[in-house]
Amino acid sequence: MDERKIDFIVCVSESICCEECMRYISDLIIPDGYRIDVLTVFEAEGMTKGYNEAMQESDAKYKVYLREDTFLLNRNFIADILDIFQKNDRIGMLGVAGTDVLLDNGDFLKWNIGSIMAYDGRCIKDHFELRQTSATYEKVEALEGTLIATQYDVSWREELTGWSFYSVSQSVEMKKQGYEVVVPYQENAWCYRDNAIINAEDYEKDHSQMQKLYPEYFPTRRMGGEVEKYRENGRMAEQMRELLTRYVEIHLYHDLGKLLERQRYNWLPDMQV
Repeated sequence: MDERKIDFIVCVSESICCEECMRYISDLIIPDGYRIDVLTVFEAEGMTKGYNEAMQESDAKYKVYLREDTFLLNRNFIADILDIFQKNDRIGMLGVAGTDVLLDNGDFLKWNIGSIMAYDGRCIKDHFELRQTSATYEKVEALEGTLIATQYDVSWREELTGWSFYSVSQSVEMKKQGYEVVVPYQENAWCYRDNAIINAEDYEKDHSQMQKLYPEYFPTRRMGGEVEKYRENGRMAEQMRELLTRYVEIHLYHDLGKLLERQRYNWLPDMQV
């Protein structure tokens, strides 16, 4: 294992997004004596399978699992994560957002710790600053999957075949091995994510797999009303995207601006990162 190497691992489905992601990686400041590489997995059958494939090919001690639509804004990102990992060998992985509570119904639509810049279909740009730790980092129960950095290899559970819950599962697996999972303090958000709207049906399938895999953690099934509420949120987001696209096509920019401003404050809290 090369202790002076950091590998960035990206599952790729959209080449344009990936190219932009690579540009931000190439702009990072690399500490003296270290080197980086980027491993891309094309058309992976699922996030966990793609990440396992790249993890097994990598000889780097430090790995950064990055969604292709995520762009690193913190040019000192590498030095920052090395500082955290090297000062505490019990930390297994870190991310930019997470939660300090594992809900027994396995619902992970809300995160309460961290900071992230994201476009999520609601408006031009948003800064989701959740509760920030006052220390260098804060221990969490699970990480959000935009960015995950590790200093130890733990296999990803390929029973999860979709594109949701992989970060929650990996958080559980890391903690089972005795490692800590943390979210660092970010004076400014470390990354920006060009967020897609989650497909509600896919989310429900992935949610079911998660509960079957970890019944001891998530014994309670979600109520039908909660499921339908989430699906309705997804439908609303799709309708908003179609309306915004139409306004742009017919050049109604003034109306577009007013709609975005109004919707920014009226959006359902459940739709937050």
